[in-house]
Amino acid sequence: QYTSAVTENIKALFPTEIHSGLLEVISPSPNFYPDFSRLRESFGDPKERVRWRTKQNLDYCFLMMYAQSKGIYYVQLEDDIVAKPNYLSTMKNFALQQPSEDWMILEFSQLGFIGKMFKSLDLSLIVEFILMFYRDKPIDWLLDHILWVKVCNPEKDAKHCDRQKANLRIRFKPSLFQHVGTHSSLAGKIQKLKDKDFGKQALRKEHVNPPAEWEH
Repeated sequence: QYTSAVTENIKALFPTEIHSGLLEVISPSPNFYPDFSRLRESFGDPKERVRWRTKQNLDYCFLMMYAQSKGIYYVQLEDDIVAKPNYLSTMKNFALQQPSEDWMILEFSQLGFIGKMFKSLDLSLIVEFILMFYRDKPIDWLLDHILWVKVCNPEKDAKHCDRQKANLRIRFKPSLFQHVGTHSSLAGKIQKLKDKDFGKQALRKEHVNPPAEWEH
């Protein structure tokens, strides 16, 4: 019922985008999810938070699997952010200007999973890894583990590992996205994180008013 209501609302607000295929609304079947009541608590998180982050991991996987054939790149965003002007062309140019195709993650925000770009060809690998450990850790931790598994040598020190991971995870500065929402999808959680690399920028464009015309 909730999904249907959201879908109808989006169809009413963006009919042109829906009709053209630019905007799509997808929702997993309830059977896609496990029995959340049987999840084990971990890292001191209460059951409700473990359930929330577990479902979030599965939602990301579902979205990635659906989107992997839609384009060359995949970018994870949220609905409570603001973006800098021309962010799309900036991201595309940054990806195309990379001297090597060995990168796995291009970061356009330092916060969590916001503004992370992947090659669509890598999504299957990422999804497979997350599905192995989706119950255990949040998505941003799992992403770091993927990089560790790919390039870190257990016989080398942490600095060597960080250098190797830096070749796969490349940061763009200044950040292109800022988180402006405060209410998390986890009930009762207040999210006040801000990206310090975003810089100061007006959150809306000022409009130039035309000169007034007076009638006598």
